[in-house]
Amino acid sequence: MIFGKSKTTFKIHCKTSADKLFSKFYKDIELLESFPFSFPLVRDPYLSSLGYRMIPVDNFLVFYVVKDKEVQVHRFIYGKRNYLNLLK
Repeated sequence: MIFGKSKTTFKIHCKTSADKLFSKFYKDIELLESFPFSFPLVRDPYLSSLGYRMIPVDNFLVFYVVKDKEVQVHRFIYGKRNYLNLLK
């Protein structure tokens, strides 16, 4: 599994909140190792044609694609951002 580089950065000041968020994130990522197509394609036709899938993790969205047998995480974005503009 390869993690893509993200241009989005965020800062969480409460360590316990960060721990909870990342444990949820890694739980879903581990699921992708066995079931890479378990999360839906995004609704946008262009991004869907590129194979983008989305995982909601609390207030964040994780965008990934499956290439051959490899899961590539492309972006980890705050959910209220306009992700269509960021991904296109």
